[in-house]
Amino acid sequence: MRIAENLTACLQSLNSYDCINLSLDGSPSSNLSFPDLDHKIEEILNLDKKICLELFLNLQTESFSFYNPLEFSIRKRSLEVLLERISNIPEEKISHIILYRGSIDFSNHIKRNVQLNEEYLLWKKDLLENDIDEEHLLHIYSSKLISDFFHSLAAILPDHIKAALLLSLPQELGVAKTSELISEETFSHIDIGIKNPPFFHEGISWGQGSGFHSLSFTPQNSLAEDEVKTAVILPFFGNCNYKRFEKICDKLKKRNIPFKVIEENLLNEKWFDIDVIIFDHDSTSFDGKRMVDGFIAAGGKAFVFDDEKTYERENVTSEYGYLNFESFNA
Repeated sequence: MRIAENLTACLQSLNSYDCINLSLDGSPSSNLSFPDLDHKIEEILNLDKKICLELFLNLQTESFSFYNPLEFSIRKRSLEVLLERISNIPEEKISHIILYRGSIDFSNHIKRNVQLNEEYLLWKKDLLENDIDEEHLLHIYSSKLISDFFHSLAAILPDHIKAALLLSLPQELGVAKTSELISEETFSHIDIGIKNPPFFHEGISWGQGSGFHSLSFTPQNSLAEDEVKTAVILPFFGNCNYKRFEKICDKLKKRNIPFKVIEENLLNEKWFDIDVIIFDHDSTSFDGKRMVDGFIAAGGKAFVFDDEKTYERENVTSEYGYLNFESFNA
């Protein structure tokens, strides 16, 4: 689905879009009148397009606190008012409500809020044995805060309306760390868009590649989901060897082999349409390896990798044998 950023962009290229995004001010300073909303909705419906609504809730302020119930109730009221205004729109005509567009990094909020910082330090204590840099830990904790806040907010949405977040991530992050930040386990009931993703992303593409004035709910490289036949398994958080993981992803990119990233705990649910799985034997848990065995038993091919080699396991009972990656063809 191609979504025009606004009505003007759609009118410039009417046949290029299936849906039109309307941006609305739902911030604490707004009177929530949403001027011209009814007129714009009527225009979009007359064009036979779907509607996407983006509600600006203004979280990136010095005064905002994830732990202040008043902050949450103000944003919740904004969403309630919007839902009342759109209650007469046919269900099939509403695509998503975008509840946030911006940085995933709330490190400053974590550092300046005493309670939040204490809870972060306790959470971090369990990961001290893992070689994870402080900056990434703060980003991971930020993603958990965002997830908790917006899942609570999205709970009031009717079943036919999906919540979405458009997240910009730190530059040069790499495939593994990007995947950890937008983990499907973390954002289980919210559609996530990431700006300029470094790999095949099944959610919303946003930024370069999605069109000049558009969002896109199709993967950014325009491949259909079932055309991507290779998946790299992301180990549980704290177990991933980032250097090895990025090395295998770089090799896939150089050979122009499109790939998905599947979280280890979701492998059984996500291997459909996948022919080849690649995973780090040392970083993958015992249960993860058992799921890989199940994938092989179902007819799939699995490869393990270390710093130097990639191996193939032909079936559940065989040993892993050496395979030169240059001859690998997914």
